[in-house]
Parts: sequence; structure tokens; C-alpha cells
Amino acid sequence: VGKFDAAMLELERGGLTKDLPVVGVGHSLGARVTLLLALREVARPRSGNVMISYNQRPLTEAIPVPLPPSPDESTRQVAEFVREGVTQALQEDRVQQGIDAASQVVSVIPGAGDQIARNVGSRAAKLFSQVGPILGDIATGTRSFSPTRDEIMTRLRSKQAFPRSLVVQFANDGIDETPWLCTVLEDAATLDDTGLGDAEVAGERGGDLGRRASDVKKLRLPGGHTSPVDLPEGIRSSDHEFRTIGRLASEIARFAAEEAVEETSDAAPMRRQLKDKLLRLTVGTNRGLSAVSASLRGKVAACVEDLEAVAPWEPGEAAWQGEPLPPSIFGKWRLLYANAPDVLSLTVIPLIDCGEIRQDIPRPPPGRLAGEPLEVLNSVELSPKGAALLGVLPPLADLFGARVTVRALAEPGSNGGLAIRFVGGTVAPTDDKLGLPTLPLPELPSFRLTSSGINLLTTYVDDQVRVARSPLGDLFVLLRVAD
Repeated sequence: VGKFDAAMLELERGGLTKDLPVVGVGHSLGARVTLLLALREVARPRSGNVMISYNQRPLTEAIPVPLPPSPDESTRQVAEFVREGVTQALQEDRVQQGIDAASQVVSVIPGAGDQIARNVGSRAAKLFSQVGPILGDIATGTRSFSPTRDEIMTRLRSKQAFPRSLVVQFANDGIDETPWLCTVLEDAATLDDTGLGDAEVAGERGGDLGRRASDVKKLRLPGGHTSPVDLPEGIRSSDHEFRTIGRLASEIARFAAEEAVEETSDAAPMRRQLKDKLLRLTVGTNRGLSAVSASLRGKVAACVEDLEAVAPWEPGEAAWQGEPLPPSIFGKWRLLYANAPDVLSLTVIPLIDCGEIRQDIPRPPPGRLAGEPLEVLNSVELSPKGAALLGVLPPLADLFGARVTVRALAEPGSNGGLAIRFVGGTVAPTDDKLGLPTLPLPELPSFRLTSSGINLLTTYVDDQVRVARSPLGDLFVLLRVAD
């Protein structure tokens, strides 16, 4: 902020700031900083703000791995030492020096060192220089941010005029809090320190309400939380520039020029086309269990991201915001495609073929209270290799098959999340009519690992297809099974 103000001062001295709009742009916690800067009383107010992937979650929720315990008094000095060391080690110039040294080591390969320096060096140095202070704060026990949500809401409501806003949401962002941001910005449009509505406030102020927070444009793009980061070739997808970076830059430019944000008039035909395309792409992949080329996996991932971006709810919203849940979430779902290691590992079980994989979410019984966990049943059919050859004798084929069912409880959260906790399971014959016993499933490591709940984010759901993602980026695409 200080560097920006100094630059603007130089421009003012040269008479170059006349009619020059100032638009703030921030991503993730930077979006939160952008919001706080807009709430300050400054001599040079901004004409607009672009807040991308707004996030203010505590670190324990934003980082999908367990964090070390906060230091006590006896370890405080050690934590401060670690913080100082990490911050210095990841300074931008030091990271750049390390990358330069690495490029020299591989310089024996023609062009390799230059490629590393050009594609990775400066961008990686800037990225890691931001990571250092964050790791240092984690070491010293920082877990949350201030001001709090309530304090931000109070400041917004007391603000008599707020710049117009472009709020950008990425469709499979598991830590995004854009729905909360849109709610408070729109609430601030009708509530201020007078307690009057917009029309009454405008009357008391001579009809000049200023640009209130109601001027909020919403945009949902394909991708996740890190999609705006311009990653080097080989890490990002081949069309990343076009589908994400280019579209985002274009929309920010339109917003700065006060042009209308591009909107999709009717997304229903696009949803049908994308679902048809997804079915064609996944034919022959055996739900992702078969050997699939990196190119095909990339095409499937891109198609799913495009489908998520046109989900049947408004931009700036989620599949649900707490209770009640949409009726479309309930039912029987068969796995169409996944890239999750725990699913792919089913192919390495010796001498076993993997059959149908399902996740059933039964409708809750009448009288269920809001907040009570839902029952979720995950099942997979297993059979000895070659058992399919017995298909001419169905009873005999069913005799060799087994259905493993893992029962879980799912607590609905905000922004389309389900906190899933495995609690037990059974092993039963594929055909219940055979009269064979159902046995309890021994306790699995996953039961203990999910004791605090794994958040499964629903990024798309309708009456045919459901897409869900785990905090680590695991993708699950499911098709509804008729009851």
C-alpha cells in the first residue's frame, strides 16, 4: 500500500492522475485485505474492488493437513526462532538465488537451465516469499485473523458509501467464502447507521446515496482456489491461460472500464452438452480405474470444471448454505469417474475384480432436526477375477461376490460441504436372496482418520449428475441410480 501511494503521488505531481480510476484487486486473504482497505477513510477512494476467492477461514480449516499445536510459554522462544529462520530462508532474493544455482547445475542439458530460469524463477521466488511469513505465523501459534466477521459486518453497515464490487468465485474452491461476502455486501446496501432502507436514506441525504454495496457483480469461473496463479507450463493444463487467466483478466478489465460483466443467458443447454461430453470422455476409463493417459485425464478434469462453473445455482452462492439441503442431494449414486487414491487402489487387490461402486444418501426420516447428521452408505462390489465368466449361471456368480458397505455420518455444513465420519460397515453377499450371513466390517484405519470429519464439497448436483471433491483435490463424479 505504501509503494502504491508513493507511485500515485509521483503521478499526481506530473498531472497524470486525472480521470484515472483506481481499482483494488485481491485474491484469497488478499481479497480480505482489499475489503479492509476499502473500508478505510482515505483521501483517494477506489472506484471499485475485485475480490477473488475471498477467504478468511482460520488456518485450521484453510490448510487441509493437521497443524502442530500452538507453542506454550516454555517453547515460545524456540517458535520465534523458527519463525525468523523460515521467513529469512524464504526471502525472495534467496529463493531466486537457489533457483539460479539449480539452473546452472542442469545447464549441461541444452536449454534446460534457461527454461527453468525463465518459467519458474521469478514467479516461484515471489510465491515462496509470501509463504515464509505464513509458515512463521503457524510456528508461533497464529490460527485466526482479525478483524472478525462480525467486526467487518459492523464496519460495512456503518459505511455510507462503498465502491462497486466484482466478486469472483471459482467453482470447486473448497475454502472459498464468497457466499458470505456477497451476503454482507448486499445486506450493507439496505442497512446503515441510520437503520433506514436505501430509499429512505437517499431521501434524507438529498437523493445522493453514493455507490452503495448493492452494486455487486458476481462471476463464477471454472477451477479451484489456486486457479488465478499463473503456474509454469507442465504444471498447469494446456488451456489454463484461455479458460482461467485470460477470462479473469478480461472480466477485470471490463469491470474497470465500467462495462457489463459477461453473463450466461441460459446455462441449461450448456449443462446438457457438458454432461454428454463427460459421458463420452469417461467411456472405457472404468471409472478411472483403468490405465488412462494424462491427456484424457486432463480433458475429463477440464470438462468437469466447466460443468461446475454452470452449476444450477447463482454465481456467488453454493450448493447449500446450511439447512435445508436441496432434495437433489438425496438418492442412490453410482460412481462414474474418480481420481482419488483410495478408489484407484481397488485395482491392486490381488485376484479381485471391482464391480459397482455406490454412495447412497437416504432421505432423512420425518422429524429430523436441523444439524443432525445424515446417514451415508458407501459400497463396492468385489468378486474373484474371472467370476464374470460364470454369468451364464447367475446364482453361482453371485455366490462368489461380496458387497462391502461402509456406513458414515455426514454433518451438513456451509458452502455445500458434508463433514463425513466413518462409523462402521458390513460385508454381505452380492445377492441378498442367497440367505448368507452379513458380517460386521472390522475397524479400518479410515475410521480413526475421519473421526473429526472429512469435508466433502458438492460442486455440482442436479437430477442426473453429482460432482464432489475432497480437501486434497480428489474428484468424484456420480450418476443417479433409479430407485
